[in-house]
Amino acid sequence: RSSDLQIGSALRGQDYSSMQDREVPCAVCENLGSSSTFTLYGNATCPMGYSIDFVGYVFSTYHTSYHRKGDFICVDRNPEAFNNGRGTSNDDQGRLYPVEYACGNLPCPPYVANREVICAQCSKIVGSCDGYWNGVECVSECPPEKYAGSERRCQYCDDQCGSNGCTGPAPSECIACFNVSYQNECVAECPNGTIPNPNNTCVNKTALLDCAGVAGGSKDYDSCGVCGGDGTSCNHRAVYVRWGRKSCPGDARKLYEGYTGSSSAGNSGSGFRRLCLPRDPLNSFQHRDSDQTSADMFGSEYETGSAGPSSSQTVSNRPVPCVACEAARGAVLHIWGSTACPSRWQREYFGYVMANYYTSYKGEYVCVDANMEQGDGATNQNQDRWYMTETYCGSLNCPPYVNYREAACAVCIPPANESGSVYIRWGKKTCPSSLLYAGQAASEQYNTHGSGGNALCMTDFPSWTGLQTNDGNQAGSRLYGARYTGNSVSLPNFFKRVSGKSVPCAACYVQQKEAYIMAPGSDECPNGWSLEYKGYLFAGYYSHKRSDWVCIDQDAEAGNPGSTSAYWYPTEVRCGSIPCSTSQQDSYVSEREVTCAVCTPATQRRSSVYVRWGRTTCPVGASTVYTGLAAGAYHSHAGSGLSSLCLRTNATYNERSDLNQYGALLYGMEYQITGLTSRDYTNVNNAEIPCSVCENVLAASTFTLFGKDVCPSGYVSDYTGYGFASYHGQYKTDFICIDNKPEKFGKRGTLNDDQALMYPMEYRCGTLTCPPFTNYREVVCAQCSYHLPSCPFFVDGQACVVKCAVNQYADSAKRCQKCYEECNGCTGPSITECMDCTNYHVKSTVASLDPKGSSTIKLNGEVTAVIKGNDILVKTIDGSRIDGLCVSACPNKTIGNAKKECVPNSLNLDCAGVPNGKATVDSCGVCDGDGTSCLRRSVFTRWGQSTCPGDTKQIYNGFLAMAHYSHRGSGSNPLCLTTSPGSSYEATSASQDGDLVYGTTYLTSGYGVSDLSSVNNYKASCSVCETNATATVTVYGTPECPTGWKLEYRGYLMSNYYHSSSTYDRDRKSGS
Repeated sequence: RSSDLQIGSALRGQDYSSMQDREVPCAVCENLGSSSTFTLYGNATCPMGYSIDFVGYVFSTYHTSYHRKGDFICVDRNPEAFNNGRGTSNDDQGRLYPVEYACGNLPCPPYVANREVICAQCSKIVGSCDGYWNGVECVSECPPEKYAGSERRCQYCDDQCGSNGCTGPAPSECIACFNVSYQNECVAECPNGTIPNPNNTCVNKTALLDCAGVAGGSKDYDSCGVCGGDGTSCNHRAVYVRWGRKSCPGDARKLYEGYTGSSSAGNSGSGFRRLCLPRDPLNSFQHRDSDQTSADMFGSEYETGSAGPSSSQTVSNRPVPCVACEAARGAVLHIWGSTACPSRWQREYFGYVMANYYTSYKGEYVCVDANMEQGDGATNQNQDRWYMTETYCGSLNCPPYVNYREAACAVCIPPANESGSVYIRWGKKTCPSSLLYAGQAASEQYNTHGSGGNALCMTDFPSWTGLQTNDGNQAGSRLYGARYTGNSVSLPNFFKRVSGKSVPCAACYVQQKEAYIMAPGSDECPNGWSLEYKGYLFAGYYSHKRSDWVCIDQDAEAGNPGSTSAYWYPTEVRCGSIPCSTSQQDSYVSEREVTCAVCTPATQRRSSVYVRWGRTTCPVGASTVYTGLAAGAYHSHAGSGLSSLCLRTNATYNERSDLNQYGALLYGMEYQITGLTSRDYTNVNNAEIPCSVCENVLAASTFTLFGKDVCPSGYVSDYTGYGFASYHGQYKTDFICIDNKPEKFGKRGTLNDDQALMYPMEYRCGTLTCPPFTNYREVVCAQCSYHLPSCPFFVDGQACVVKCAVNQYADSAKRCQKCYEECNGCTGPSITECMDCTNYHVKSTVASLDPKGSSTIKLNGEVTAVIKGNDILVKTIDGSRIDGLCVSACPNKTIGNAKKECVPNSLNLDCAGVPNGKATVDSCGVCDGDGTSCLRRSVFTRWGQSTCPGDTKQIYNGFLAMAHYSHRGSGSNPLCLTTSPGSSYEATSASQDGDLVYGTTYLTSGYGVSDLSSVNNYKASCSVCETNATATVTVYGTPECPTGWKLEYRGYLMSNYYHSSSTYDRDRKSGS
């Protein structure tokens, strides 16, 4: 049957409206100049290298009622009537309607609901290029080291041009110089009588310019690479908070003064950490100033009472001030239990350990200055309340500790001109590096909601010098020793040594390595990092009260037996948000114990490490240590761990038991978006939260700032976002900063497992002064780093790297530059500086040649080869001899041997090995070819993947789209809709109730194919791929290709469900 166009009111352009009810003509076309063609759905602009044959709108049958399935086809934008309109019209036989997007599995945006779908027929034209020819490849623009010459071909810049490229072949046409510039031309070095100034321009030597370019000036570069600097700008930096004071001690620099904030002591949920919020909060993002039922942020106040030390009684019920301080050192140590610092270390301040009341809900143990001050704001609000922390004997040794005595603390920095990192080794009293102090692990008792949640390493040699103490029970915050708890089934060899004993600990110092990570999920370190120790992840029992996650050494030692303790249990994985598999070696397994590793950089280097929550990549300038999944305790479990972990995706194991031991339980975290209405956040609601551990070797220090998205002077933001924590009515977690462009974890879509849940934070007025804060406003945040003015290693783009990549060399400014394209490693930019060749090597065999009877071949602008008999002399343009060079193909009168060396062709063999033959290598590298073999292409769609296989080229990726499964009409063929849809020509955004196209979801659960079950209910993706082959074929019924054919990808045949319970469905063409 012929088909009529049914336009309706959707397309009002003159070309379409005149075709209403007319029969649809068609033409079958052949293009002898095209090597491949495909139909692009969703856009009318063809990819680079493809030309448009025609553009139009996608049409198919009506989506419901009595219509049946047809094809989705691309109808020309300038339609005609069949037989010039002289045939019968409006027969209502076959009918075609414009196709509109239907949101749901198709994300809107970038798609627009009810907008017509456009299309284009795209063909690869042999020998044509819409951009520029780079060798045999058509590119959108020439690479930086080339310029666009005649016939739109990319040509190499002069060797004296820098990495920014050039506008032509001459050294005067360089955009920037590789070496220096003299009289507006790039040269290798300044001529006699001139010297380079700071801009690398040759100037008269008599000017005697200093590094600032000042004639007669005296400024020079310091050891940090700063002109006129004093050598301190690249000194090490460490940031800490001084709780209870408004100013920094000694020569520490004040970054900002602030209000102390945390969750309410009366709420079971939100974050447990204390935050120093800036006094001038700023929110540059979207915000809603109404209660969104989320995580809460309250102000903090002292609760020191009349029974505490007299020095603290005057501030009781008053707000707690704070100040963020920067010390010119590479590390900070908190020593718990003593006011004295280790030998050679400098004390910044000392004071008392404070936390929440023991019967309220968890807070954080912090070190509050002994000379505490009163902050600004309302008093006696009873929101976040701070009490003196007293030590309790039992698992905590008494002596040296005293029952009910206030716990002391100090903040310390290393000696001047010394740097490193400090970490706690749980389970041992020794360090693989330098030991600062040994002690006992401590926290709150296992069955108590309040006090502090973080684990402390209490020194074996406590000191209260400079403090007033009261040895009576003040019933404030409490501190108990921690002990190993488990059974003979869970880690039997481990617990055979230590079960029921207290946990020792050691504060360790690794010099010249200014960063460390605790990587949960694996007992191996990421690439580029070395192991300090490995072990098992421990925390509180899942139904007890929460403590912190700690990494206990696998060779843990036993302390003294004790009672009334903090109980620490091995942690087991629970699947769901954490993907599990028993068939893959590096996957997580439900109920298996989680390992961990503490790692430092493999080389001594200055760097800072932080977690970027909500993203799978690190910001520009930082390298990714590893990418993982945010993980924590189940939202309704009172116990397990408090902190948020960035769990590695490749698990490794040591001793283990896959039986449920009901210890600490670890779950994946999900976004719970309340109050944030931007699509960036609503698109990830209920999805798992990814994370990336990032290292920046250009940063001397880093810290997370809550309350502003602008960093203090001297610091730059690595990323900005919103603060998140648990819901205030659930149980405590960490406060974390989630990127303002959040992503979903992996390709699993939105699972909505509701295990560990994280909500946006909001301010609550009271002790927290409003203004400057605003009640119920979301809390913004920033990761702030002190970036050094110079890189101590090599600069690759915007990143500081330890060494340049394989196909790069380091120039005189320690910048990584690309090698010549035929080099496999190099020492410089020239064709003569290759370390090895990618293709062929032209090798010199003699020192000199008699030019008579020889052939001279110009290989490129800087090198020639003189060939005579069996000898080759390769020389530079000035005549100096070199050892050889790399080329893509051997030049005339030479031939490649088995070692891929170009040797003289004494028999005058052609490329096919025929004496005096005429076969030559064409531009595609094919012997006796016609230069077109590398231009032939074929196109196929890879369904179910967003990438193309092997060495194929991706034209575009997109969403697999079809008609709705319950619609009898619309198209039956699947479409690969581009993720970058173009605008319709005469677009409407109102439903025309004609034909509809939807995103496609896999339904694979329970159908017998185990490796498809992981994508059940996920959106299906696709990719349109280009291959150098002249044809592709899909083989059905076997995953193997016929002899002589190469496999691109294999899979399962999928389509619609074969029937439905609806009676009218039996004759749908969507079935099967």
